[in-house]
Order: sequence, then C-alpha cells, then structure tokens
Amino acid sequence: PFESPPGEEVIPPAPRPTPGAFRSFQWDRTSTAPPARPSLRLHLDSEACPLGGAVRGALLLDWPKTSGIRGVRLILRSEERTEIVVTRSMTHSTWRERCPILEEPATLFGMAPASAWENVKSAVQSAVGGGPFVTLEAGSYRARFEIVVPPAAGPSYRGIWTRVAHALEASIDIPAAPDLRTSLELPMVLAEESLRFTAREANSARIADWGSHPPMRFWVEAGDDRAGGGLRGGFWILTPRGEVLRSLAVTLVEREEARAGFFTREQETELVRQ
Repeated sequence: PFESPPGEEVIPPAPRPTPGAFRSFQWDRTSTAPPARPSLRLHLDSEACPLGGAVRGALLLDWPKTSGIRGVRLILRSEERTEIVVTRSMTHSTWRERCPILEEPATLFGMAPASAWENVKSAVQSAVGGGPFVTLEAGSYRARFEIVVPPAAGPSYRGIWTRVAHALEASIDIPAAPDLRTSLELPMVLAEESLRFTAREANSARIADWGSHPPMRFWVEAGDDRAGGGLRGGFWILTPRGEVLRSLAVTLVEREEARAGFFTREQETELVRQ
C-alpha cells in the first residue's frame, strides 16, 4: 500500500507489464495466385478466451505483388484505460490514464523489430533500392498461432470510467511505405478452475458495539461465482435484549473504483436484492 504524507500527493509507480506466451506458429502458403489487393485479417477459433488457457486462431494474409518486407508480426497487448470527466463551473476537462498490463510481440515471418534509428536508416536505404528486407512472394498465406494469456492479466471489463481491454494486433512492416495493420479484441473470461472460491465471512459489529447495534455474522460458503452460478451462505444475529427487526436483506452489488490523474470516482451498482 502507498500512503500519502500530510499535504503531499503520492502516485504509485505503474506495475511492470506481465509477460504473456506465444506457444506455437504454423506459416503456410495457401495459394500462389496473386490477389487483387493486399489484406490482413485475424480469426479466433472461439468467441470466449479463458485466462491461463490456450487462445488459438489464424492470421490470413493476401499479398498481390512479390516485394520486400521487414516482417509479419503479432503483438498481444492488454491495458487498463480510465477516463474521468471533471466539470468545474462552465468548463469540462477529461483526465485519461493508461496502465499497461501485458505486452508480448512475436515475429511470424521475416526479421525482428528494429530500433528507431535502424528504421530511419533502412527507410533511406529502401528509397534507393537497398536496405535489409526479406522477400514475400505474391499469394495467400495463413499463419496459425496459439497464445497463453496469464491469469494475472485479469478478465475483460467495461465499467463507467474504467475498461480492461485485451487485443491482438497484426502488422506487416513495409519499407518506405505505410504498414498494413489490423487488430482484434480478445474477450478474456475467467477459466473454469478460477470460478470457485473458499468460504469467507464478515462480522458487522464487535462486542463493544452491542449497545447501539446487534452484532451479525454473515458468511458465504465455497461456490461458483459465475453469472448464473449458485452461491450459498447464511447469517447469524444476536439480540440480547429481544430487539425487534423490521427486515433482513441480502444485496449483491458491483463496485467500481477509478482513478485518473488526481481525481477518483466510486460507484456501486445494485445487481440483486432479496
């Protein structure tokens, strides 16, 4: 925990990105016929991607003319984005903050990414017909891939101010020309084995507080916390003086706490009340 001294604002350092893992690749040329125009597409085998499990898919590439490129690359990127709008008198200002969670590049074909200076130097060389590159023959290609997103990256989330997004980005590094790019959002969900938790409990009052509130003990048994899953629990109330209780309610709420710059926001949304 980071605590602020009196009169001083302390901003905790951003966490280091968690590494992901590209397990395997399979690069195939599916057709030698040159297509009409270049295109780059991403396809996933399943709609939901479990954290800690394998995410499988394919990159589909149409390349109309044999030419030199630096490489065909994939980047697995996860980040938390927060956006808070602050209203003061008649003015509005927006504070944005991005926190990287995961960033994992991989080269499917060609050379590894170069530094900024090497990119400038190779661009000059490419303009006069030289420079380091590999030849990509005209035709259609398919690259199968398998990725593992670590559970620490967290599931996808979209709230009022904060969003946790996971995306797979593909690009073709073309010398002395705009790169060909595309991206696909990954709907990351908790894996089946992560959906169970151990029993937990909370106490609402200590013995010293008996004079104002009857103490309550509330607990939730181990269960499945997926949407539609079952939760079991109970509560215990001590009424030493025979207090009359008007009602007892159990409420399930979703709490969002966001921070951008020096501004914070909190919101509770009631999901279920019984």
